[in-house]
Amino acid sequence: MGRRADPGFDRHLIEGRAHFRRGSFASATQELAMAQSRDPSRPEVHRLLGLCYARQGRSEEACGALREALRLNPLDFVARGALAICLSQNGEPATAIEELERGRIILRERAGAISQEARARVESGRLADAFAMLRRAAWLRLGTALLQYYLDGVVSDHCLLELAFRDWDSHEPMSGSDSC
Repeated sequence: MGRRADPGFDRHLIEGRAHFRRGSFASATQELAMAQSRDPSRPEVHRLLGLCYARQGRSEEACGALREALRLNPLDFVARGALAICLSQNGEPATAIEELERGRIILRERAGAISQEARARVESGRLADAFAMLRRAAWLRLGTALLQYYLDGVVSDHCLLELAFRDWDSHEPMSGSDSC
């Protein structure tokens, strides 16, 4: 059976996202904490809370929230990159690298599996399904590449965080600049 809609959860999540987009991280944190209390099984809430905590300098809380987001959704490369930065800033660079390597492997393997499933859909004439799956695989490959660039030193902490704070639905940078 599907998840029941909780108007209170939805309202807090929408308000939290709006505050987040405006850079009002303390207000976003309050709204997102309310959403989390109503439904702690939603990885997006934990990711957004982690990013808000990070922007407020609350690094331990950020790491905890981002770890929970990854426990709920191991494919969330935005949460994984942000967690690696938190770990690095907390003096745990080896753990940060391990986290990025783990994420890169998970994303690459899942993207490959999705591509194989898409091929089967093409062969059975289900082209719309295949296209949707290929888009998902491409998204995961983008995450794999970003994590690798970070590991290789091509992308800085600042740039990875800038990518994490993008509004991925509109593809606009959260801060209004592409300074990376």
